[in-house]
Amino acid sequence: MPYLELDDGVRMWYEIHGREDGRNILLYHGWGASTAFWSEQIPLLVNMEYKVIALDGRGHGKSDKPRKGYNLDRLRQDFINFQDTLKMDEWAVVGHSAGGGVAQVTYHDYPDRTKALVLINTSYTIVETFQQKLFWNLLPTDPHPSKANACPSPSFSIGITSSIDLKIEIQENYNKYSKIIEA
Repeated sequence: MPYLELDDGVRMWYEIHGREDGRNILLYHGWGASTAFWSEQIPLLVNMEYKVIALDGRGHGKSDKPRKGYNLDRLRQDFINFQDTLKMDEWAVVGHSAGGGVAQVTYHDYPDRTKALVLINTSYTIVETFQQKLFWNLLPTDPHPSKANACPSPSFSIGITSSIDLKIEIQENYNKYSKIIEA
């Protein structure tokens, strides 16, 4: 199966199953998952004569794992670039968890091209409040490769070796953002 190179050089793995002339169903997994998440659904959809496209999002499965670029705006851009490169004029999107957040934003951007939107166990919203943005900015995002046993996966826990480290980093980020807000 092929890779697609995104506008920032990240390679995204994807799989296409089923009829070439079938209706497009895009499957986008949740955080920490991959195309393997859909292994039970793909054969069923193929038997229903759909063209099924599953992708490994940035930092997941066989896709590249850059150190940054995991916010909703970047993931949305990845997904849109993916659809545009494959020249899909219309699709149904099935998004699980974080993939559901990306699916919602894709629908918002392309309501005429999105023929169906299926959200599975997702709580993401299209518009974040100031408090939500502040919360996500408080989570550590910079890797600390010098820390022993640092988590190698590209998530907010990169470099966090204990809950104490996480609390310290959140507090440091809170102090930094509090000063910005007061100014």
